Amino acid sequence: MKPPGDSTNSEIFDILYKDIVKRFEIRDVKGFEGFVVYLLSNSSNQTSYYNLRNIFKFSIDTIKEYLSFIKLAHLLLEVPFFSYTLKEQTVRAKKYYSIDTG
Repeated sequence: MKPPGDSTNSEIFDILYKDIVKRFEIRDVKGFEGFVVYLLSNSSNQTSYYNLRNIFKFSIDTIKEYLSFIKLAHLLLEVPFFSYTLKEQTVRAKKYYSIDTG
């Protein structure tokens, strides 16, 4: 991914590469980049770890790790499914929202 011309995309590029890839020493940069682009373009849709595993062929542990990196960089916000029971919240798919929609 090359840094595009507008400032919003340039900021995302900086966050992606300087704050995440370099800091956490991600080896599969292209796969991670595709993962982030998918999540940003499908912001506010319900997504499960298993759905992401089927799309990207990453292990569940890798998906959880990548998501934690993205959340630590404040690129995405995770919102659990609303339910009065904790079990239901934990089991159901979550939604991810872009923090700055530019």
